[in-house]
Amino acid sequence: MPPQKIDLQQSYPCVCPRKGKLNPIMLTDALGCDKCASIFTVAEDGNSLVQLDSIDPFQGCWQWDGKSWRAQRIKGGKGGLRFYTAGKIALAMGLLFVILLLPIAPKLTPIIVAMMMLMVFVLFTYMLAQVRW
Repeated sequence: MPPQKIDLQQSYPCVCPRKGKLNPIMLTDALGCDKCASIFTVAEDGNSLVQLDSIDPFQGCWQWDGKSWRAQRIKGGKGGLRFYTAGKIALAMGLLFVILLLPIAPKLTPIIVAMMMLMVFVLFTYMLAQVRW
């Protein structure tokens, strides 16, 4: 079935597995679930429902076919962008921390030096995992 326009004045079943109900939120252009407390808004096309409170870089998106929701995937949700930026800041701070401690590293115990190197490795791996090749 082709996707149908979503009416913000109507209630719909929630996309969550808890079988909640999406109800309009007063004075907003959003719908809220009474079971999972997620907030959704209608995409610009009017046919898609987008989850607002997600930090997933691949933001949740669903289309209503008149009977049920069909899952879609869209890249680059705002929450994911914030999460990605926070990772870059954490990596920069970790590298700065290690660079500043390099002159005194011989005086530190090998365990502290190993922990610092592990922290940099984890942050670097995190950053590589975020890159879309």
